[in-house]
Amino acid sequence: MLLASVLFDKIINFISSLDNQLLLLVNGMHSTFLDYFMFLYCDRYIWIPLWIALFYLLLRVMSWKMALLGLVICGLIILFCDKITVQVIRPYFMRFRPSHSDDPMLSCVHIVNNYRGGKFGFPSAHSANSWALTFYIYLLLRNRVLTWFMVFWALIICYSRMYLGVHFPTDLFADCLIGLFASSLSYFLLKRYFAYQRPPAEEWRDIHVYQLP
Repeated sequence: MLLASVLFDKIINFISSLDNQLLLLVNGMHSTFLDYFMFLYCDRYIWIPLWIALFYLLLRVMSWKMALLGLVICGLIILFCDKITVQVIRPYFMRFRPSHSDDPMLSCVHIVNNYRGGKFGFPSAHSANSWALTFYIYLLLRNRVLTWFMVFWALIICYSRMYLGVHFPTDLFADCLIGLFASSLSYFLLKRYFAYQRPPAEEWRDIHVYQLP
């Protein structure tokens, strides 16, 4: 038991050290342009056009009822991720953000526009929401180009959270799992209770209309 405890402590210390080093590597490569870009990239309102574009895409491949349902479910997924990250997990683990005054990493972190986020950072709601939306769109449509675009978008969200110094890398890994769970559950319910049938990837361009039962 003692050996296992020592080994466990060493693993935790190694992960923590790696976590800190990766954070400082990303956060340390800052410039005036990147400060502005990453700060703006994390603004949720700037992505309203993305929501509109996705809804338009759903309207092209589904009936308006199914497209509206898909959009509503997408909103519920994001609401779920917000609630579980901010109100359930963060108060339990109480892990300070690297930008918080009580975290020893603060002296090494580059702060952008005095943006520090809240008190606790594990896990990140921004990242959980972006991965949930990415996985959901993938499961819903299975379009290769759109999927890679969403993955790239989510990865930049994760990078920006480290760049701004408000989240450790391990915070973001947990978010990916939360997003995967929320999107998978939602897609299962969509198929189970609304008889949604996803088109094969090779036939995506030839989709006609899906109707609610």
